[in-house]
Amino acid sequence: MRRHLRSLTQLRAFEAAGRHLSLTRAAAELAVTQGAVSRQVRELERDLGQRLFRRTAHGIVLTPAGRRLTPALTDALDRMNQAVGALTDRRTPEVLTVSVGPTIAMKWLIPRLPRFHQSHPEIEVHVSTGNASPSDHRANELPDEIDLGIRCLKGPVPGLHAEWFLPDDHSPIVSVARLAAGPPLREPRDILAYPLLRSGSIAEAWSEWFEIAGVPEPPSTGPRYDHVQFALEACSAGMGITLTATACAEPELASGQLVRPFPHITTRSWGHYIVCRPRRLADPKVTAFIAWLRAEGSPTSHRQEKPATAEPAAPA
Repeated sequence: MRRHLRSLTQLRAFEAAGRHLSLTRAAAELAVTQGAVSRQVRELERDLGQRLFRRTAHGIVLTPAGRRLTPALTDALDRMNQAVGALTDRRTPEVLTVSVGPTIAMKWLIPRLPRFHQSHPEIEVHVSTGNASPSDHRANELPDEIDLGIRCLKGPVPGLHAEWFLPDDHSPIVSVARLAAGPPLREPRDILAYPLLRSGSIAEAWSEWFEIAGVPEPPSTGPRYDHVQFALEACSAGMGITLTATACAEPELASGQLVRPFPHITTRSWGHYIVCRPRRLADPKVTAFIAWLRAEGSPTSHRQEKPATAEPAAPA
């Protein structure tokens, strides 16, 4: 079908003037001068070969042709605006809410999120730590507003999609400054000469590590902290040795601020799992984020930590 369309600028100028019955108000709406609106209307009248307005001492009045054309143009322009608006709305980022423990959020997930955003700018990730602890035994109680979670667990959780993606390989860590001050750490039992920084959220990990290392566990003495992040900060400040997963101290290990004196002795009873309701797997944004987590959790994506020195360096 051949369309007898005129200049869109002319049509918009006439429609605004016809709707307001005012060249001044039309000019204000279109952010142009009154003279520009008048000129566009005259050009449209010339192209159509008929008058659309009658100019009177009190303003403008629509002719019969103008009265027929105005509502049709208003409807068409409204439809065009709605269609363009619908496309714009689709570009609004989709929100993905991820529940994760505070330490993993700060030390592992958030530093990597810019890479996810580069690949998926259409997805806006909201990180929630309010209902997650590192070893959450209530992992299956994901609220409806949570799309997926990252949980430190001993195994899959009934009723959830749960897949292992990152080791929870706890081993001792110590600051380089504290290690340099001694005493030296030549074998695992030497750790007992240091204050052991304990965290309630990983209370079982020290016992497991001492058993694996073949060292009799000392009495449960030493500074205690409510959260693993607090113990990690105390360790960074040189207050002693703590036990944490590599992922929880990744920035400090990568920079060399903290080191693992015995990286070959680690606990393995826990792991970081991606968990979500099975129905969420039908959501493209959830599957995209899970695929990204898998890639980020692969061994080839891990940052290289600087090697630990078990003994303080000899004076130069």
